[in-house]
Amino acid sequence: MLDRILPPWLPNPLGDVSMAQASDGDECGINLFPSGLVKITRNGVVKICNLRSDELLEMPLREKNLGDLVHPQDSDAWRYFMQRAPRSQKLADPEVFRFINGSGEVRWLQVTASMSDEYICMSLVDVSQTVRDDLTLRTSNRSLENLLNGLPAMVYRCRNDRRFTMEYVSAGCVGLTGKTAQELLNNSDYAELIHPDDREDVWTKVQEALQTRAIFELRFRLVGVDGVTRRVVERGQGFYSDSGGVLGIEGVVMLAVD
Repeated sequence: MLDRILPPWLPNPLGDVSMAQASDGDECGINLFPSGLVKITRNGVVKICNLRSDELLEMPLREKNLGDLVHPQDSDAWRYFMQRAPRSQKLADPEVFRFINGSGEVRWLQVTASMSDEYICMSLVDVSQTVRDDLTLRTSNRSLENLLNGLPAMVYRCRNDRRFTMEYVSAGCVGLTGKTAQELLNNSDYAELIHPDDREDVWTKVQEALQTRAIFELRFRLVGVDGVTRRVVERGQGFYSDSGGVLGIEGVVMLAVD
């Protein structure tokens, strides 16, 4: 999830002033940079930082050990990150860590590092809101997943091919087909479960609906792996690219009540 938050930082984001060469006299320059910049020892002690770094963690950082501010649950990952900081001007891949700021609040910072002599130069970017939004979305998706899996029906998304190759299927598939979601997703031929006498009619009616972007409702028979034939109702529709091409089909299959 976190590797997609921001693109890697460009090398030497300060132009003519690099953190590797920064000294006390350069700090007015690095204070103009909108993200946190720190120069620390291999042991993590901050020797030079800009004002944005102090603002991010709500405390003066100079002479503090940056690792002491890392959330305890991220401390092992931080130590590993420090151990493999590159010994060149090449930037390491950015990683995100939780830090505890001066108010005791958690702040998510994306950290990019490079090594110069005995120092490590880092940029710190606040991605707290992005992480929170992502976590909220994931929680919402889990809630929706739990809801779908609790339905006495099979919710699906599939490709528009003769096999109706499944890309997503809810847990309700077991009661209808005798196959688990994992079995249906692993190249299983869902179309083979449709009764042979109904198979061509199902395909034709789905294609007709896709051509007009209509919602389709079908009634047909499914033959489960247990050999039981079940009459089902399926409602679905296509989803399309911006150019109008069919990207796939999504819908729901449930037992027919009549």
